[in-house]
Amino acid sequence: MSNEKEIWQGSPSQWENAQSMAICILLIWLIIPIFVIIYKRIYTKNHKFRITNQRIVEEFGVFRTTINETELQRVKDIKYEQSFLQKILGLSTITLITSDVTNVITTINYVKNGRQLREDIRNAVEERRNEKGVREFETFDR
Repeated sequence: MSNEKEIWQGSPSQWENAQSMAICILLIWLIIPIFVIIYKRIYTKNHKFRITNQRIVEEFGVFRTTINETELQRVKDIKYEQSFLQKILGLSTITLITSDVTNVITTINYVKNGRQLREDIRNAVEERRNEKGVREFETFDR
C-alpha cells in the first residue's frame, strides 16, 4: 500500500464573509451583529480542508465538529469559479462533484492559487484511479 502524501491543506479566506460583515457593521448598533461577526470569523477559521493523494478531508464547526472524508477516486468532476471580487483578490472557488453518497458536493471557497489546486486535484484523481484500477461508467435513463 502506498504512503499518503499531502497535496494541499488550507482554509477559506475571511473574504468569504465580506458581504455579511458589511451588513453587520451597518447594523452594529443592534449589538447582536457583533456576535454574528465573531461567530463567522471563528467558523471560517475552523473550516479546514486536507487533500492527499488518497482522500479529501473537510473539517468544520464551532460548537460541534464534523469531518467529511471522500476517497479521491470518487471525484467525478471539478468546477473552477472566480467572481469579479475573487479576481481582484486573487482567489477562487473549487467545487468537487463526487459519487460519494454522504458528500456529493464539496466546495472550497475563496482559496489562493485555485487554478493550480484544480489541476493538482485532477492529476491526483487520475493517478488514484489508475492505482486502484477504478473506471467510471455513466448510464442514461430514457
